[in-house]
Amino acid sequence: MDAKKRGFTLVELLVVIAIIGVLVALLLPAVQAARESARRVRCINNLKQIGLAVENFHDSFKAYPPASLGGRGAPSWMVHILPYLDQGAAPWDVEKSYYSTPQIAREIQVAVYYCPTRRRPRLLSLDGDNRGSQSHLPGGLTDYAANCGDPTGYFEIGPGHSQVPSIPAGFVPANGPFKRGECTLGGTDPYLTYTSMRLLSRVANIVDGTSNTFLVGEKHVPFGKFGQWSSDTVNDSSAYNDDRNWPNIRKAGPGASLARSIRDPVNLPPNVQFGSWHTGVCQFVFCDGSISPVSVNVNSTVLGRLANIEDGNPIGEY
Repeated sequence: MDAKKRGFTLVELLVVIAIIGVLVALLLPAVQAARESARRVRCINNLKQIGLAVENFHDSFKAYPPASLGGRGAPSWMVHILPYLDQGAAPWDVEKSYYSTPQIAREIQVAVYYCPTRRRPRLLSLDGDNRGSQSHLPGGLTDYAANCGDPTGYFEIGPGHSQVPSIPAGFVPANGPFKRGECTLGGTDPYLTYTSMRLLSRVANIVDGTSNTFLVGEKHVPFGKFGQWSSDTVNDSSAYNDDRNWPNIRKAGPGASLARSIRDPVNLPPNVQFGSWHTGVCQFVFCDGSISPVSVNVNSTVLGRLANIEDGNPIGEY
């Protein structure tokens, strides 16, 4: 008589499923950590490429790109370095304003302008890129911002604001001359155009040393505020538009400490603090081209010394 074939009992099957579940639970954090490590390396590479593009701009113009060209929709510093990125030049005419620029240029997605931990390059600004009777024109975003010094100096550029130089930094506003025009509908080119720019900051001005000074870092955008702009809480309008000024520049130091989490509220309106989605650190490229993570718990005085190009003080631990 043949022996009866025997299968798994229900209890045995449940035990096997439970064991598999435990193994998956043990492996999942390791897999997630490995993926985040890879994304952080890609973010470092992004900063490296941006830093090299800024250095190549400096080699060409003997100065750093302008933090601002006077607002009014001028192309931002992130437009001016596009020809020096590996992706090649976008179809931008830098003598035209953001509002006069074709949609294909305004909405170009530059992969190295996005931290892979935070978001992918498929998003556009939701508001903030408007002027006068010109309604909002969406544009590409960025997760990185230029260092514009520490908060002891302040500048606001745009309609109704005077141009006040920031405390010494690598990225400072340029001087004209400019041809300016308010935004109105109609006409062949009713917006700002400019014929030249006088760049004010260069490597020779960094007397504290290029290895001790921030160039570009990850910017803080509060959770759930991607692509949004308001005067008090967030500034993530288009990276290419100089009108709002703050989407691609940040300060650091007392009163503008690093965001400690993605849900941190802004601490100096408009939102001008650096911050990252990498747990515990914010990554920067320094003026010598090196990359370094900075603890989100860094002393704000030390942070300000890293942002200021000529304070003359020792940096300390960060």
